[in-house]
Amino acid sequence: MTENDIEHYKNRLRKDFYRFRNGAVVESLKNSGTPYVYVFGLLLPQLKEVARNYPKDIDLARALWEEKDCREFRLLSLYLLPLEILNKDDISIFINDIRTIEEAELLPFKVLRNLSFAHEILNDLKNSSSELAIQSPIYSYFLKMFEKNLSAR
Repeated sequence: MTENDIEHYKNRLRKDFYRFRNGAVVESLKNSGTPYVYVFGLLLPQLKEVARNYPKDIDLARALWEEKDCREFRLLSLYLLPLEILNKDDISIFINDIRTIEEAELLPFKVLRNLSFAHEILNDLKNSSSELAIQSPIYSYFLKMFEKNLSAR
């Protein structure tokens, strides 16, 4: 995917985000100290709906993830990851750049649990000193789920 394609998709996404903008969620996130500069307040089902209109592409997903100031770009990037071609190095980019508990919870739910090499990621995460991994109960839950599923094999 070219840089022009990515910019085109970003512009389309901004329009989609404005369409679903939720002021109450924006206010709540801003009041709770969100690290994002741009928050549109989309809920996860709305992000899922938006994602249906865009290609699953690693370059697009990475470009959106790198937009550290926009909550919806970062979360949507996890919906656009092409799981069938991902490798451990691709995933490490996302794991090592988690900024919020929301990202830490969505990554295992949307991505990690669906990967054939989840056990390798699990071992890496178990040895991680990531503060978010420790703080997020849902993130920990998915790590435990991986362990149960892998030990049953």
